[in-house]
Amino acid sequence: MTHPQFKKWTIFVIYLLLAVFSLLIAFSVNQLPGIPKTIPAGFRWLFAIAMAGIFGYLSYLAAIFQPDNPEREEAIRKQLLKALGDRYTERWNDAIDLEHYIAVPGQLQPTGNALNRIWENVKTGRLIQLSPDRSILEVFESDRIQRLVILGEPGSGKTTELLNLANALIKKADANKNEPIPVIFELSNWRPPQTIAKWLVEELYDRYGLDREIGDRWLKQKRFIPLLDGLDELKELKEDGIDAINQFQKDSQYQQLALVICCRVQDYESCKTELDIKEKVCLQDLKNEHIRDYLESRRASHVWQSIQNDPQGFLALARKPLLLNLMPETYPQTLEIEKKHFRNNDKQEEYYQKCLEKLFDDYLSEKLDTPHDNRGYSPTETRRYLRWLAKTLKRQGMTEFAIEHMQPSWLETEKQKRSYRLIVGLIVGLIVGLIVGLIVDSDQIELVESFEFSWSVITSQLPQELILWLIVGLIVG
Repeated sequence: MTHPQFKKWTIFVIYLLLAVFSLLIAFSVNQLPGIPKTIPAGFRWLFAIAMAGIFGYLSYLAAIFQPDNPEREEAIRKQLLKALGDRYTERWNDAIDLEHYIAVPGQLQPTGNALNRIWENVKTGRLIQLSPDRSILEVFESDRIQRLVILGEPGSGKTTELLNLANALIKKADANKNEPIPVIFELSNWRPPQTIAKWLVEELYDRYGLDREIGDRWLKQKRFIPLLDGLDELKELKEDGIDAINQFQKDSQYQQLALVICCRVQDYESCKTELDIKEKVCLQDLKNEHIRDYLESRRASHVWQSIQNDPQGFLALARKPLLLNLMPETYPQTLEIEKKHFRNNDKQEEYYQKCLEKLFDDYLSEKLDTPHDNRGYSPTETRRYLRWLAKTLKRQGMTEFAIEHMQPSWLETEKQKRSYRLIVGLIVGLIVGLIVGLIVDSDQIELVESFEFSWSVITSQLPQELILWLIVGLIVG
């Protein structure tokens, strides 16, 4: 029997069983009041619930064995492309000052002072210059097997480059249905022993609602371009992550022709294991002339005058595009710094971190002092909540905040956890207790000519069994 015939017969049998069990459920529920009282009510309802469970499982099988529908899958593909495009644009707008940003070729509608960025091929040492007229997509597609590792210091623009690439690939996929779909995944959400393939399918389901069966099939058909960001965010699990990615690429079913991974250069070099990807490029720091030209284009020459003689402090910060972008916003009028020079490496790092903290603190102060809708929160409260959010995200190994990702594990004190358990227990217990109490005591249904609502009548006629089950539900909940 060929596969299509087998699938056709499987679907027929499943729907036949669905029809049978639907009749059994209807019969059993209708006959519950008439079943002899010698049979405990719990067993009667256990039988009905078992029937419903089997019915639900058969419904699930019917869903996953439904025939392939090219038109339906094309509609799903378009929905996914739109969701991804909207998400990437939102991330871009949230992360970058669109009016004055350090443009990198391939970004969305570059404006302002575009900078030449330099990539270094880690294996060959060859420098690759990304001039304003050369797209990152050209570098990615320069090899038939498009596998790439992007390395760089914190704030060097790794994630921005990934967004550039994702947006360029989204446009290609939108124009040609045969082009694979680029999807950015945050590796900080992965945990062993889950395989990368299984994790990718689950992430597509959790974040975009893509059916697991379709996601798994498309992954095997190379219809995605996985863009894996934040390998360094795995911390002590980096080695496990690299091993999992290598195993993923060795699996003949899931091996990807196109794959991009981002990681901080120091974190990657500290690993004993390497990714089985030949092309590794490292984003280089900005040069003095780039920093000066950019600040002048932002009408922030005063910032350049202050930092040019502070090579171990603010000038070192300015070599990172992310931090350089903050400086004109943080110091629109003047910047006074205490220039220091250290020969000791530890002292240099300490001074660098001190300057970094000052930049972030001054940036936050400048933004809080600017008139805005504070929603009733004072600057002190805003700082406190931002500090708590940053610590929580770091503790949870997350790089992005979304309300839908908040979990009970975020609660810190025992009092908060007890309050949460009490509230959830009360809600679940009341619902379950009320339902079970009504079911167990519902021997007969009587018709009435009119309905009158009265708490005194309700409490006087509330059966003892219902009250008992409410108490049990509260205790169990």
